[in-house]
Amino acid sequence: NLLLAAMMKQQGIEAYPVLLSTRDHGYTNELYPLINRFNYVVCAVKIEGIYYYLDATSPLIGFNYLPGYCYNGHARIIMPETSNATYFGADSLKEKS
Repeated sequence: NLLLAAMMKQQGIEAYPVLLSTRDHGYTNELYPLINRFNYVVCAVKIEGIYYYLDATSPLIGFNYLPGYCYNGHARIIMPETSNATYFGADSLKEKS
């Protein structure tokens, strides 16, 4: 997923790695994010002001969907000067109609 973010940037697409903790690894604290509490990386792509999340390790999952084990709450979008919090809650898994 780091390679995916790098390839997107090379093509002029705004992309960032996103650190998260899988369900098996436990929760992270949004106010006190410790690096050892994160164990997985996905890619965030920003297109026309909207973030889309991609996981290159799961080829059968559609665009802007992540594997179920990624939906575990707080995650961090890593940018050059800062990081932004985002949330992947279990409610995000509901089908959109």
